[in-house]
Amino acid sequence: MNAKDFEKYAGKNTKGKKGNDNLSGGKIIGYDPKDVHPLQLLAIDDIHGDGGKMFEVIIPDKMDLKDWLCGKHKYIWVTIENVIMDELNKVMETRNVKVTLETAQRWYGQGGEFKEMALSAYTEAELNPIKNEWESKVIDYGNKFISGWYLGDDSVYKETNEENTDRSTFRTEKQAKSALAYAQLTQLMALPEYNGDWVADWSDDDDKFVIIRYCDKIDSDYYSKTHHFLAFKSEEIRDKFIENNLDLLKEYFELD
Repeated sequence: MNAKDFEKYAGKNTKGKKGNDNLSGGKIIGYDPKDVHPLQLLAIDDIHGDGGKMFEVIIPDKMDLKDWLCGKHKYIWVTIENVIMDELNKVMETRNVKVTLETAQRWYGQGGEFKEMALSAYTEAELNPIKNEWESKVIDYGNKFISGWYLGDDSVYKETNEENTDRSTFRTEKQAKSALAYAQLTQLMALPEYNGDWVADWSDDDDKFVIIRYCDKIDSDYYSKTHHFLAFKSEEIRDKFIENNLDLLKEYFELD
């Protein structure tokens, strides 16, 4: 911090928490010239201050500096979050003029009182939007409807309802058949002769033996970190699975 930056904090009162202590009654008089983050400020006469001297501090006001040197008062180091709360409350009264959404989102992420103040200015949806364009781009209830294919017990069917809004509707027949094959494959892979209860851990360095689509054919490979749905605990089990379920795999990979 430098002298110019300190000006906006000088004379402000302390507030908020430091550890488990509720700060109160302090006034900002100095700063640490070497500190960058978190910004440290020296407060005088806070109820949780002590009388010990602290070095590496700049106190611009001569009277405050004199008192500091004489050790007459209690002092405590605080961060900028402990002194700007009152200013934030004033700002919140005119949210659209002084508080940008970006600033409010930063407060929201800090939690505590900052989060509460952000929520008093913006909604939860504005501060923490769900990144999903489904409602806005695909289905706007009352205006847009979905055509496509849906899953039955053992087959797929063309959607005929002109006012369909079911999000489980697939755009094409092949995609729907692929999803049906996916469900069947999950059950087959869990059989004792294949993976059983084994689940690939993609965070370790062990090889996993996978089934992939390469161009227009089914192929096999092995990876340790790159996730693949069709992963098996051994090469032999993977190859056996391909041999016994080739047609289902072709449907899953949308191969004719």
